[in-house]
Amino acid sequence: MQSNYASHADAPRTPAPTLPRDEITRADPRRATHTIADPLTGDESDDALLRLPFKQARPAAIDAFEERYVLHLLERTQHNVSKAARLAGIDRNYLYRMMKRHGIARKE
Repeated sequence: MQSNYASHADAPRTPAPTLPRDEITRADPRRATHTIADPLTGDESDDALLRLPFKQARPAAIDAFEERYVLHLLERTQHNVSKAARLAGIDRNYLYRMMKRHGIARKE
């Protein structure tokens, strides 16, 4: 039986935009701005997350991504939550819950 879905091998490949390493700064929106301290050394480098056990690193990385993603969406939409939710393809109430979880205030 033939599947209606194309395989990943058939999908067109679009390279992700990259910058030379020396041009990436903390202000660059494509680079994570959140660091997580290494529990053993207290080191707050970007690589500290990679030294954590997987079961700690994964939720910490997801948490940092969610916060950064929501802030970016709200900035793009001038804090219009309904528009931000549509852009993200998520329910507005779910976006409100993420904002609350990350301590992101709603602008009036």
